[in-house]
Amino acid sequence: MSAEVLSVRGDRRFTVVDEETEKPLDRVRGLGPILVVDDSPEIAMLIAIVLREDGFAVQTAPSHEEALSKAELEMPSLVLLDAVLPTPDDPFVAALHEMYGRRVPIIVVSDLPEAAFQNAARRTEAIDAIRKPFDIDDLVVRVRRALEGVRPSHSHSSAVLVDGAAVVALVA
Repeated sequence: MSAEVLSVRGDRRFTVVDEETEKPLDRVRGLGPILVVDDSPEIAMLIAIVLREDGFAVQTAPSHEEALSKAELEMPSLVLLDAVLPTPDDPFVAALHEMYGRRVPIIVVSDLPEAAFQNAARRTEAIDAIRKPFDIDDLVVRVRRALEGVRPSHSHSSAVLVDGAAVVALVA
């Protein structure tokens, strides 16, 4: 069985794959990658690891330019956007809306003061806003909630978690 490694913990590798197709589960869900746009590599990596462990494909970008390049290649299912990066006339959000309409939800992630935080969420038309520092479990819950409205291209019935020789059935 060959499947993309979604996360690594020490010397253990975990991959969530579909039982029938043996494809990574995020691809089976029919969703594009979650695009994390944050100029802090540490925060972007943390978010990516957590979401990959939950079975999602994740791409990271440290700038709007790189994020747009990635979004042009594949429509993201969700964007987690560092609120420090958007400008009042945010070219990233405008270009994303031009490419895909309003079909790609945005969650703002920020450590800005409250007024600027709320303003950034309004400017980007975010469906949710998360304050830094954030609780990892809360982040995952909010991502799942945001993706509930995103329709996959097809459904699936079950998956397996592969950890060396151990196989555990999951209900999707």
